[in-house]
Amino acid sequence: MKSISKYLFFLLPIFILGCKSNKDNGDVIYFGGNIITMEDKFPQVEALVLKGGKIIFVGPRNKADAYVGGNTEKVDLKGKTLLPGFIDVHGHITSRAGMEQAIDLSPSPYGTVNSIPDLQKTLKLLFSVKRLILPFPF
Repeated sequence: MKSISKYLFFLLPIFILGCKSNKDNGDVIYFGGNIITMEDKFPQVEALVLKGGKIIFVGPRNKADAYVGGNTEKVDLKGKTLLPGFIDVHGHITSRAGMEQAIDLSPSPYGTVNSIPDLQKTLKLLFSVKRLILPFPF
């Protein structure tokens, strides 16, 4: 009994310290492709680990494996590229849609209105096609 206690006294701390906590495990690891970070220090890395929707590690694949646990989803990019998410706070897509309602009176090379007669012709065509009421007679 004394020899077992002696082994437990030495082995139990080693066993406990050797166990990794689940709190260190990531939810998802991405690897196997071009992972672009847009950071000057690490513009491209081999692996990226997420936990709770936040990046907890970027770097070499062999070091990222320390964050892989039994429930970690492993995503092999198979040579594809992973980019950071871009949030466009100044988008023109909606204004472009609104431009479909506008009259294009641009001159060459973008449009066809290069003179007063061109302007009159374009407006007459527009109002006849869209059946709009002319604000003044032509």
